[in-house]
Amino acid sequence: MKNLLIVGNGEAFSEECNTSFLLQSADGSILIDCGYQVPPRLWAGDLHQNIDLVLLTHHHADHSFGVVPLLVRYLEEKRTRPLKIWGPAGTETFIKSLLEHGYPGVSKYFKYTIEFAEFDTLDSKQYGDVSIRCAPTVHSIPNLLYRLDFNGRSFSISGDGKLTPEAVELIQGVDLHLQEVYELNDNIPSHYSFSEVLQFAQSGGAASVGVTHMCRNEISVITETYDKLVRENEIEKDRLFITYAGQTFAF
Repeated sequence: MKNLLIVGNGEAFSEECNTSFLLQSADGSILIDCGYQVPPRLWAGDLHQNIDLVLLTHHHADHSFGVVPLLVRYLEEKRTRPLKIWGPAGTETFIKSLLEHGYPGVSKYFKYTIEFAEFDTLDSKQYGDVSIRCAPTVHSIPNLLYRLDFNGRSFSISGDGKLTPEAVELIQGVDLHLQEVYELNDNIPSHYSFSEVLQFAQSGGAASVGVTHMCRNEISVITETYDKLVRENEIEKDRLFITYAGQTFAF
């Protein structure tokens, strides 16, 4: 049994916690993205203790800058268990530089090792019983959409950006897809819109699609539009829904 927790579903400059997900199991947890607002949410529930893999979709601050305080807290708590950090090309150099800028020289005191691995744009890796595959999206910097398969179940997480044909193909058949949606209409070339996610959800590529990472100024209009579509039977709640922090999914 595994549980997927939405740690946060906010955008970069929202009052809501940055978008982040935690796949929990008895064998350890996988944290997907760790922005600067994320660590306190993990610490508050002692959720950080079981994390063995941090999986980064891209290197923007709201998806990665929380890694530094997470690592230093592990030092203070005398962690000895290795920690894996996986992400797109350049992740190892990026995280090491970020750590050195934040706390110069601190890594020499770590009692645990950090094991880095990097994905090509179309790639796969295995973590225990979880198969992790990726595909690129269209964002302002390189971003990877991830699909995780285990025990006959599956989900995918977009990170940021518009879906590419490769990403759409990778998503096909998942039980759950969590998609970044920044605005109601398609105005930004590096972010997905509600109009686009509605069309994708109606295509049936994923059994269920959850909306995350909404622009703080667009939440009301997106929610109102979604509620109207549900009332008018234009979309089923099981097919498309708006996520919330603290939401869990059992697999």
